[in-house]
Amino acid sequence: MSDSLREPLTEHKEEPDGDSDELIDFSFFKFFSYLRPADKFLLVVGTISALIAGMILPTIAVIMGSVAEAFTGGSGSADPLSEMNIIVAYVITIALFLFVFSYIFFAFWQHLGENITIDLRQRYL
Repeated sequence: MSDSLREPLTEHKEEPDGDSDELIDFSFFKFFSYLRPADKFLLVVGTISALIAGMILPTIAVIMGSVAEAFTGGSGSADPLSEMNIIVAYVITIALFLFVFSYIFFAFWQHLGENITIDLRQRYL
């Protein structure tokens, strides 16, 4: 990890009369120190899903290049319709995987955020 992430952040503590006299130091990783094992699982799986979804997304551009090539006849295929059927199957498959991994990413991180919010409210309110 980067040393800048491990350095404590500084926050001003407000006094009731509006003066800020005292500084409070806290680390970025302190936010994650109270995670339960289920929350850590959500974080890891959500992050891996986000990485996979991010790697899948650029393949759409590659396939769209194949679509343009099929229409112009640059691929050398005698039957552009059969080639388009194959390309459509690729697009549907990639879109399905992209949807699944993006959904897992968003759902898990949203649930993790809710769990952290509930935990902090129970601790400090």
